Amino acid sequence: MADRASIAANRVYELINSKPGIQLMEAIGELAEALENKPDPERTELFLYESVNSLHEKLGTAKFNLKSYVNESRTMMGDKLSSLYEDADKIRVEK
Repeated sequence: MADRASIAANRVYELINSKPGIQLMEAIGELAEALENKPDPERTELFLYESVNSLHEKLGTAKFNLKSYVNESRTMMGDKLSSLYEDADKIRVEK
């Protein structure tokens, strides 16, 4: 059975990787680009750009790290199950 962290990570990854999640990432990217290309931005627009750009970068990094974590958790779970079956086979052979 997977632990709570791997279950939660899988859920977050699926949400980010879903159509609405992808659309959100695209919209954040578009907003960041529009603010970056503004000729004479207001102070609030500069702050918004910094926040939006940081959010976009961090979500991208989180998506990559979540995918790695989820894949690693699945591999580890498979290894644990294989190990259990191997141990059970050893016990049968020893009897």
